Amino acid sequence: MVEMGAPIMKLLSLIWIQCKLNCKDKVTLINLVVYPILMTLALNVLFQVDPSTPLTIAVINDDQGELAKQMLEQLATPVVFVQNEEEGLIKVHEGRVAAILEIPQDFTLSLASGHLPTLILQKKAVQSLDLFERQVALFLQDQAKKSLFSQYNMTDQSQLIELDYLVVADYHKEMIPIIMLLAYTIVNSGRIAQQLRKLKTDHVLKRLMITNHDSFTIMSSLCLSYLLSQLVLLSLSVFIFLLLKFDIGRLSHLAVVLVLTSLVMMGFSIVMARTFKNLALIEWMTLIQVFILMGLGVMVMDGSVAESVGFFRGLAPFTPFYWLLDIVYHEKFFPAVWIVMLMFLVLLTAGSLKRSHFLQDQKGTE
Repeated sequence: MVEMGAPIMKLLSLIWIQCKLNCKDKVTLINLVVYPILMTLALNVLFQVDPSTPLTIAVINDDQGELAKQMLEQLATPVVFVQNEEEGLIKVHEGRVAAILEIPQDFTLSLASGHLPTLILQKKAVQSLDLFERQVALFLQDQAKKSLFSQYNMTDQSQLIELDYLVVADYHKEMIPIIMLLAYTIVNSGRIAQQLRKLKTDHVLKRLMITNHDSFTIMSSLCLSYLLSQLVLLSLSVFIFLLLKFDIGRLSHLAVVLVLTSLVMMGFSIVMARTFKNLALIEWMTLIQVFILMGLGVMVMDGSVAESVGFFRGLAPFTPFYWLLDIVYHEKFFPAVWIVMLMFLVLLTAGSLKRSHFLQDQKGTE
């Protein structure tokens, strides 16, 4: 029992020592806590989105049917009724409402016959109302489908070809803080790779090999300490986002995504540290990953971009970020979790080959 417990105690001791050093690292604290929050706040200011205050819409309802009332009751956005466009414009200019929604007289009649009515939404050019527009579009789509089911006596929804005459605004505000958290996790992984490379060039790893610690214990303690420190700081960042009342989606999905991101980027850090001698190359590789993540983020938040960059969309599934964002966007763990874990194991295996050579400055992995 003593012989089995000794290596574990050595590993835990090294992890604890390295964790304390990592938590004192101000750059890591800034990368994982300060920057994601500041960037999210800046983007929300840029798009004039207040995360804690719901927008109010002025409604001109010329429809006498029940469907218009039903739609307005289902919307998460508060509404106030106005008599005419002039009254609504006054409220917009005074900042009391975000926009004016005009519901035509034939709203209920059109939906009942399976047709989409024309709604007019007036807003300032800089005002973002994508969530409200998406809610309205989804209601119209749902009601139009129900009318078609009734007209053609359809009881099985699979008998109806998906309606393609309705464009749904599919912009997720909760993706902004999540993408910022992932982006700075990538930035931190590049920094971890640089630290590992510096430990090697300064012969710190080689000196550790002279002690009674084996190569597995040394590399495991370093990686686990970086991983634990990163997860603690990311948890702090998420907690601050919640205090600021930002929408970050389902917390369980975000937790899984942050753990998976930390794992796969730790594997990538090891590979980068062993592949590139030049620290500048590690920075470039990190920057490329951030650009890939941002590109995928834009694709998720604006489907029209995905159509215009088809080649990028084809390559996206080969990156872990595609599957990580898929977990948040579609709120499904599988198969994304398995695929990301497989990518992590591939990177970890590649980074662990001949690790003693890497620690002892021997050739073979340079």
